Order: sequence, then C-alpha cells, then structure tokens
Amino acid sequence: MVYPTSMNKQFRVQVWKTLVNYHLESPSISQREFSLKIGVKIGTLTRYLNGKVDPLNIRLCISNNIAVELGMPLEKYYKTIEYGPSTDDHTSINRITFWARHHASLHELCELISIFSEAIKRGKN
Repeated sequence: MVYPTSMNKQFRVQVWKTLVNYHLESPSISQREFSLKIGVKIGTLTRYLNGKVDPLNIRLCISNNIAVELGMPLEKYYKTIEYGPSTDDHTSINRITFWARHHASLHELCELISIFSEAIKRGKN
C-alpha cells in the first residue's frame, strides 16, 4: 500500500489516544495497569494521553511494549500512528468497531444496523 505524506502531531496524538482508549475500554483495564504493562509511570501515561508528547517521540522500548499490548507488530503500530488505520488489512470486528465509534456518520450506522438485521434473519452470526 502507498501511504500518504506524514500527518501532523495533532493527528498522530488523536490516533494514538483512540487506539489506547479503545484498548483500555475493551478488556476494561485501568490506566494504572496499562502504564505498568508498558513500563511507564502513571504520570507519563497521562502526559501521553493529554497530547504533551508526540507518539513518534515515545522511546522505542515503550512503543514496543505498547504495540504488544495493542496486539500489533511494531511496524504496524508506527504506520497506524503516522497515517491512521490502514485500509488494506483484513476486515475484523475491531476495525469495524473503531470505524463505527470514531468515523461513521449517522446514515452509515443506520445502514450497518440494516445489514446486521438482514444477516441475523438469515441465521448468520
């Protein structure tokens, strides 16, 4: 895939916060637990979440720990932060959920509900 030119810090921070917050919500893990898992103090994680640090300036060992916690290879982690979620990955419920929560319009959400209703009627999971 050809990626667009690099986006600005604000974009990277927003993508990073969305990835981490989604991870914190999914298995219901606290920020303190997450900070311990990635090897930083809670205050450092708070600085990251408040956008005080560009995600590309987070130390490599910490970025690697974050990627592991998010369940993605380090290269994909960096590409996601730099360019946003990739569109060439296989569709997964996580990608659909990410899109629905953060990008879908009301019209698109209604269309999804309609598609899911039809699938349920056909007896598919």
